[in-house]
Amino acid sequence: MGCGGGKAVAAMEAPGQSEAVAGKSYRSYRTKRFSDKAPIPAEAEEDMRTLLAGMDDLDDWVAKMKDSGFGRAPNISRSWESADQLHANFRDFCKYGRVEAVSQLVNGSAKEFWCLFGSQKFNETGLVLASKYGHHEVVRVLVAAGSEINYPANGGAALHWACKSFSQKNYAAMEPQQVATVQFLLGEGAHMRLPGAKPDEIYDALNMATQRGSVPMVMLLKAAGAEVSESTEAAAKKWGGAVSRALLAEEKVAVPYVAPSYWTHQSEDLTTFEQIAEGSEVEGKLQEALAKTFKAVRTRDRSGAVPKGLRLRRAMRIENTGLWARYLNATAALEKRRPDGCTPIQDLDGDPETGHVRTSTSLGDLAGRLKTNIAELYLFHGTSPVGAKAISEQGFRRILAGVNAGTAFGRGCYFAEASSKSDEYAQADGDGHFVMLLCRVVCGEMFRITERDPLGLSDALHSGRYDSVLADREASVGTYREFVVFDEECVYPEYIMIYDREI
Repeated sequence: MGCGGGKAVAAMEAPGQSEAVAGKSYRSYRTKRFSDKAPIPAEAEEDMRTLLAGMDDLDDWVAKMKDSGFGRAPNISRSWESADQLHANFRDFCKYGRVEAVSQLVNGSAKEFWCLFGSQKFNETGLVLASKYGHHEVVRVLVAAGSEINYPANGGAALHWACKSFSQKNYAAMEPQQVATVQFLLGEGAHMRLPGAKPDEIYDALNMATQRGSVPMVMLLKAAGAEVSESTEAAAKKWGGAVSRALLAEEKVAVPYVAPSYWTHQSEDLTTFEQIAEGSEVEGKLQEALAKTFKAVRTRDRSGAVPKGLRLRRAMRIENTGLWARYLNATAALEKRRPDGCTPIQDLDGDPETGHVRTSTSLGDLAGRLKTNIAELYLFHGTSPVGAKAISEQGFRRILAGVNAGTAFGRGCYFAEASSKSDEYAQADGDGHFVMLLCRVVCGEMFRITERDPLGLSDALHSGRYDSVLADREASVGTYREFVVFDEECVYPEYIMIYDREI
């Protein structure tokens, strides 16, 4: 164990923030900031020993973090052979959001060591890791203690890692923290563009937020004066929908709010779940849709045997005035963009006698609510009880595409006309009952595809001629048709169906 005295950061003095972006390369900036031969400061060793001695819950905390979804568990060492190994403890406290431990260290006698040192392998500072993993309070503590905001690790500085975020799986919970971090770092003078590790490479926060599909981040960065590059504009067009509108300032269409006539609540600003009466016509139609659209066809997405059928136990209508208003505006915008209407789905395969949507034909009069000129459809979406609640309250999130299922036909929101297809993704509640949503989906102009063709699909979506994808695997291999929508605002989750599988 080394025990060199003095302040190890003396060899890591950095140029100012403006110099970091004015002609300085990533490599030269990093070399001035990091020395892998720096001695271990005695003050830092004492700070860490004092902290660890007072952490009675350390082992329990490490065990808890193993299941947190942040990758490997913390590796907190009580001995170290180098400054980098000592600093690794601090970086793990930042990465896993242990704010009181971080605060104690940066307010100790070796503040500069904790605030300025970066990892030997990836050049990550504590601030970069806290920003990357969405720990807003840790970020504030580190900046207040003097951590340099614009110090670039591999892949960007703190702002860039906050925009890229870490975990797609945890993103729904992390996004508010990430957005707060971006807002805070911008207010503290974070540079939105920095030189990258490769020649002519630029770390661009707006591009990263756009690639991630985060509308709040895009709006924050645009308001701060971020420059829109060609690659960022292309990324926005690829996402489409709300991301494209936020970045490219596309005109939003606002229409008067009118709740559906069959809703219980007509004007209140609220979200309610209205139980569908047992034996009612609507309940009968929902059961009929589950039964008539069911196919005893198994794909690789199903775990276990194909059930004989699906039996509805109960259903609720979602009355979310905020989501409905958003849906009305998105629908009006698509109608404005497609004034001549959209190609009917039954015409896409060249035979007007085939291709009708099973959900629409099975729901009867309920399908009369839909606008056929823009291909508005009732479609199923299998999910979990937790997922159904989140979607009911917040709507669909394209940013989470692929978390629980694949994205074979683009990174969008996936729906099916066959209950048996959506059942492949449904998860049971604590009583063993499964959950499925019946949604109103505006598909607009659909691009029909029968085989996986990433290049052809990408070209079609970037052409601007299409709003969604009809993945017709039924025509090619006899399985199912899936509908992929790339503007989450064009979806309204209307019914939650709790059902059983008949084995």
